[in-house]
Formats: sequence, C-alpha cells, structure tokens
Amino acid sequence: AGSIAFYGDIEGVISLIMPKELVKQSCVLLIGETSDDEKVLSDALSELLNIIAGKSKKLLKEEGVAIEITLPKS
Repeated sequence: AGSIAFYGDIEGVISLIMPKELVKQSCVLLIGETSDDEKVLSDALSELLNIIAGKSKKLLKEEGVAIEITLPKS
C-alpha cells in the first residue's frame, strides 16, 4: 500500500492498495524486469502513485482546479 497527498484548491489523499503479486507485475511493466526486492517493489508502487497523481493533477487543472502533490509514501 502507498499514498500520495494533494493540496491547493482541494485537499485529499490518493491511496493505492495492491496485492504484492500485482506490484511485481507492475514492476515488469515499469522497469522491464521482475524483482522480489522490497525496495524495488516499493519504488514501483511509488511510481504508480506518481503516475495516477500526475494524471489527476492534469485533469483537475483542465477543470480550473489547481493542486500540488506530495512525494509518495509506501
């Protein structure tokens, strides 16, 4: 599990909870290799959160809502 907060015109938290096997599969998509290393898997989850938060920020900006996002925590 991991989370990333946002603040500005609106405030909140995006949480991402995934089974470890799904994080491993995501790791393959992100870095092109499998890993059982907890740090690598944590980094992959953080990157997924960054992608989701970045896309959310972009979509909200298009609607006139300005937010900033924090670094992910996993």
